[in-house]
Amino acid sequence: MPDKITEAVHATPYPSAPSIWIAYPEPGDWKRLFLPVLDPHLAADVHWLRAKYNFMRSNHEANVKGLLDAIASQHTGQTLFQLFRERPGHSVMIFPYIFAPRYLEGSDADTRPVEPYAATAKNKPMVGASGKNFCTFKFDGARICRGTGTGSAVDIFFLQADPLGFFRRTNSTDDMLLHELVHALRMVSGVDSPLGVSGGYENQEEFLAVLVTNMYRSHRNKPLFDYLDNPIEAGKFLDTNIRPSPRELIWSLANGHPRLFDALKSVRAPFNPIKQFFDEL
Repeated sequence: MPDKITEAVHATPYPSAPSIWIAYPEPGDWKRLFLPVLDPHLAADVHWLRAKYNFMRSNHEANVKGLLDAIASQHTGQTLFQLFRERPGHSVMIFPYIFAPRYLEGSDADTRPVEPYAATAKNKPMVGASGKNFCTFKFDGARICRGTGTGSAVDIFFLQADPLGFFRRTNSTDDMLLHELVHALRMVSGVDSPLGVSGGYENQEEFLAVLVTNMYRSHRNKPLFDYLDNPIEAGKFLDTNIRPSPRELIWSLANGHPRLFDALKSVRAPFNPIKQFFDEL
């Protein structure tokens, strides 16, 4: 599928973490995607078309900023934003999901590094969505199959409801966006390492994103869920019967991404298995 974003984009930095940008494609790319589904009589009016574009762009910007503000209001979110501020050299762009290279019905988000080899932990094989190893090419044309760990810019494609109904409404919320930000942080830090995990988590990255999201949810006394939306009993989480075990995965975090481990163990959240793990040592 051809890239849906071929031109420069309109982007606004988020004040609490200026490397995070709320982004929207310019009118040319927007028209290529939406003209086929717009009323041709209305679309023939250039003033209506411009107003429609501006409305959809401002709606995306307002929605995403509102979610980021909600994330910034809790200690877990504040901790993540601090870690993003420590990695200013790699941008994170948040686009509407409809512009994702692989748009899938029923999905809410797609987070992908601009340079997969740079996002992947040093010397680790790159692993695709299918769970299989893959190789790619650097910008200079060199073929590469293992991570460099240098960190990559990241694009988050996040589903937002369009008030005029051009794509389906969603239950996407601040905790869903925070889940994607955890993925993005791992990628900009160059430590992405999707080790397989049982229990429906798919891999280590999903386990960590779900863990941090549940820490965030616990600030508001929301129910805790695993990757398959099964309820989690907070007091027994570290003893969950998965392989590798939660303790092994958290130990892997401590060794592979110590800055994130240290930051999370200090988060004041009712559910904080990383602090519990640290206290057991």
